[in-house]
Amino acid sequence: MSHAGNSSFLLPPDEIEPPITISVLDILHNTEPPVPPQTIPPPEYTTMPAETTTDVESLQNLEFSFQEDDRSSQCPEPFDLVAGDCVLVSGEDERRNYTGAMEYCGRLGAGLASPSDLMALRNYVLLQLGVIHVRVGATRSPELAAWSWPDGRPVPSAAWGPWQPDNAGGQEYCTTLNTNLWWNGPLNDFSCNGLYAFVCQYGV
Repeated sequence: MSHAGNSSFLLPPDEIEPPITISVLDILHNTEPPVPPQTIPPPEYTTMPAETTTDVESLQNLEFSFQEDDRSSQCPEPFDLVAGDCVLVSGEDERRNYTGAMEYCGRLGAGLASPSDLMALRNYVLLQLGVIHVRVGATRSPELAAWSWPDGRPVPSAAWGPWQPDNAGGQEYCTTLNTNLWWNGPLNDFSCNGLYAFVCQYGV
């Protein structure tokens, strides 16, 4: 019987050829590389013992314990170590003006942040609170244009965000750290009034 032109014709089950299967072992023991050896060397296959796969979690826990020990050995609770500084982000539920933030930090043996690495602090605050303004310690006096950190270091020009400091309203003598990633420099001159989250730094 001719079946030409019959696209729906199906072979009886006993005439269907079994599918060709290739096992993983066939691939692994194939001695002929798929490409010339001088172009890409044949892959080397290694076998990881089953028991070693369970060590990943223990290694992660070990690394975490080292991080915890490192923090506790250098920073008292509740401060975290960020680029060599012991800092505490107040959170949005604890907002203060400049004077109130200084008092809050002072009760912890700290002051408003005077970070050694401003960008590292920016990234840390971003992870903690998202895009936000938080008070830090840089200030200037009404009589002087120069800005300085609480530890006496001058604020470099690269620390400022776009068009900052601008002394908007003529009353901006304090600073906030802006976590917006579009700002290459995160500092913004700001009024000392108004309630905002803030960053304390131990020992400042």
